[in-house]
Amino acid sequence: MKFHRLIQFICLGLFVLSLGLVPHLPLFPPDTFLRMDPLILMGAGIAGRVVFSFFWIILLLLFTTLLLGRYFCGHVCPLGTSIDVVDKLLAPFRKKRASPFLKAKRIRYLVLVFIMASALLGVSFVFWVSPLALATRLYGTVLLPVIRLLASGGINLLRNFDVEVLAYVVIAVPQFTQVWATSFVLLLIFSGGFFSPRFFCKFLCPSGAVFSLFSYRPLFRRQVEKKKCTECGQCLRHCPMEAIDPGYMEVDTGSCMVCRSCETICPDQAVSFTLSGRSEPIRFSRPRRDLIIAAAAGAGASLLALSNASGFYPPGHVLPGPEGVIRPPGALPEALFLARCVRCGVCMAACPTNTLQPVGLAAGFTGLFSPEISPVMGPCEPQCCQCGRVCPTQAIPLLSKSEKLHAKAGTARILSNRCIAWEQEKSCLICDEICPFDAIELKTLKHYSVAVPFINENKCWGCGFCEYKCPISPGKAIRVEPFGALRLSKGTYSKAAVQQGLDLSIARKKTGHAGGYLKEDESSESLPPGFTD
Repeated sequence: MKFHRLIQFICLGLFVLSLGLVPHLPLFPPDTFLRMDPLILMGAGIAGRVVFSFFWIILLLLFTTLLLGRYFCGHVCPLGTSIDVVDKLLAPFRKKRASPFLKAKRIRYLVLVFIMASALLGVSFVFWVSPLALATRLYGTVLLPVIRLLASGGINLLRNFDVEVLAYVVIAVPQFTQVWATSFVLLLIFSGGFFSPRFFCKFLCPSGAVFSLFSYRPLFRRQVEKKKCTECGQCLRHCPMEAIDPGYMEVDTGSCMVCRSCETICPDQAVSFTLSGRSEPIRFSRPRRDLIIAAAAGAGASLLALSNASGFYPPGHVLPGPEGVIRPPGALPEALFLARCVRCGVCMAACPTNTLQPVGLAAGFTGLFSPEISPVMGPCEPQCCQCGRVCPTQAIPLLSKSEKLHAKAGTARILSNRCIAWEQEKSCLICDEICPFDAIELKTLKHYSVAVPFINENKCWGCGFCEYKCPISPGKAIRVEPFGALRLSKGTYSKAAVQQGLDLSIARKKTGHAGGYLKEDESSESLPPGFTD
């Protein structure tokens, strides 16, 4: 039992470190655990019509499941470990142990069929039930910011005691929208501990259903010595997955996660896990009717989404995405992007400028929790490829730096009724000075005493530096919109940008000004703020 807990917390520690120390763990990238979820491989892969490169990892896990049983859920899964911790805290409030409802256990297979049926029609609902995606979103966008906030507060407190080593220590504290929505979803999952331990894993988890199917007859499984067993019921009461038959001898290997708590708790030492043993086959009650209903429900939900009733943009739609939602540069076309994106939030946790934020209902129900650029929170670095590097399904493809410079994310628009130069006729050069692409032009107009800004749409990349630095608040005087965004499923962005007449390149910084104008310094080798060679 101690070994079981040790493995659990080692895996959870590696999982948290990979999310919190992205630049410092190149050998253990933050999407490592996401690549172990068979639901992501199957659900997002089928919906996105692609075979992911990490399929061999899943095959290896499923092969070891044939030998060892459903060990992944009990030892490796970070959501399972988190549920165990919460279940331990809720144990005093759990008034009654749930009985082993065999029919209720089979709901996870129906959820799996629902996900697969919807994926066949090109719509992915994986993000609602994938345990690894849920765990990544929980730790990456909810818990880690809280931990960093507490750490930053602790360092500030220690500075009052003149601790010199902490004088220059700064901990960045990211902030994310939709935190309450994410917390509510996870709260529902954890609240199942009031009724039964491992409630989500036992009754709802479709990834667990996949592992259950492959742990039908594992070589390593539970065995009971009849002569020693006194039928005290300790193993039955302490099994978190309720996998033990009331007769104490049989075990549902599809539910058993090899935690070996029954072996530890047995006062007669009658239970052991060996390479031989008996197991109870997985049995379905009225399987065809239930499976057909689940498949029909998944297909119906997909058709509802494809009919645009929930804000989904079907394949071939002329718009790059929902109005006002700016996708990360290089993101696939909207329908394909939503099919592959599992809403894990790993791109948001990895984003160094905190500009990637989870979307609410602005992208419709099917776009909930998907990433968008929010220039108010921070600009998007044109030469940063971190989001594409960590995305497990390549909904945001990994582009080279030269390719990403041509992956136009959107276009800025000036709100003249808010702009200091336009509305108040006061000189303001901030947006022009900060623009890395030199897309803002200052012009003098009749009846205006100062130069006013204009956007050159062919040069604007949509990075959001101008919106982020605009001094007008609340409500910026310049905003980035998804208009003109380039989103390709094939081909190169450099060629597409040339075909559309775009001139996207990082400009050399302008220096000096006179009469409200900036003069170009031909000899200057400095780059815009925030950029280095």
